[in-house]
Amino acid sequence: MKETWCKGSDTLLATIVVANPLNVLFEIPECDLLPLVRKMREAKGAELAVEVHFAANEKELYSAKLSFLDNKVDAATGMITARAVLANPKGELIPGLFAKVRVVLGANAHETETGKELKQQYDDDEDDN
Repeated sequence: MKETWCKGSDTLLATIVVANPLNVLFEIPECDLLPLVRKMREAKGAELAVEVHFAANEKELYSAKLSFLDNKVDAATGMITARAVLANPKGELIPGLFAKVRVVLGANAHETETGKELKQQYDDDEDDN
């Protein structure tokens, strides 16, 4: 017997979202790339610490780990995309929040402001690089 699936339309009805952890997407200027790559090599596979402050509550500091660095610089902007993973066990943080992000490089840190830093992680990971 052949199985068939009911199909009404191609309209997306629902998306399953993983709320914990959240992905924090941000960009790093090309001029800060080499110190970051050197620090990643020194860490030998260990994830670098990332500090996140949200505009809604700048006094609270959230800790994340750098999990991805794109393999090329955007020629139009001179920026490279990075991603950090942020634990969100209480579900307090929602996608679209504005944040200041700092990648900790010892005594120095790279800081950037971003408006599209929280990316929902979908069940099929289609947007992961």
